[in-house]
Amino acid sequence: MDYQKSAHAVYLCTYHVVIVTKYRKKCISNETGDFMKEHCAYLLNRQGGSLISAETDSDHMHLLMELPPSVAPAGMVKILKTQLSKECHTRFSEHLSQYLYGDKTPLWSSSYFLATTGSTVMEKVKDYIN
Repeated sequence: MDYQKSAHAVYLCTYHVVIVTKYRKKCISNETGDFMKEHCAYLLNRQGGSLISAETDSDHMHLLMELPPSVAPAGMVKILKTQLSKECHTRFSEHLSQYLYGDKTPLWSSSYFLATTGSTVMEKVKDYIN
């Protein structure tokens, strides 16, 4: 990873995020997982960040993301969880209805894991996610 530049800062802020489905329901299929990765990249890009690596399992998602210092990591996680839940309920309602009751049930648990990564550790985190 190279350092990023803005008008008044040079930075490299990377984060490892893990979010889990509500009640750890195994509702993430290959199709929904692929959509989630693409949509996360789109949402991060809109905030000036980028998705370095992502992987989904049937009940959770790992993200390695880069954000500018002006974006709060907790706020970005909130955006990701909210928007992914809305879009997945819209696009995959028939699939999700097998696991979650009603289209208003949140897809994600209210908790999440967030850790900063240093440039020396980032390759190990990226390997772990992949």
